[in-house]
Amino acid sequence: MPDNNGGEARAWMERARIQEDMAKLAADRQYWHEACHHLVRAAELAMKAVFIAHDTPAPRRHNIGELLADCPVSAVREQISASFGRTDLDEFSVYYLSVYPDGETADQASFLWCARILGVIMQSVEESLA
Repeated sequence: MPDNNGGEARAWMERARIQEDMAKLAADRQYWHEACHHLVRAAELAMKAVFIAHDTPAPRRHNIGELLADCPVSAVREQISASFGRTDLDEFSVYYLSVYPDGETADQASFLWCARILGVIMQSVEESLA
């Protein structure tokens, strides 16, 4: 991972894009749990890029709802919150552990739902970094 400092936000976004690409590869093979897992990792890296860009140490957590609640940019919080509630973000975050499924199943619908959440997060973060 890039260092946790203010000059590395773009590197964190590049890692987020790599995770998004990995999700697409997994989805092409219908590895839905793995695909959803990579989408959550992409969202986490993107959210942490906002912290890094504002010289705020990125929290060491994986829950997107928690990261959003502490996000240093109100426009990011507002834009994502307007599209998804905390329950949605908490459910999305569960896929971080999806490589170790506990009776949960993921399918194409799960992947598309996660991809929609990631799309809003990536757009909001990119706008904040522009």
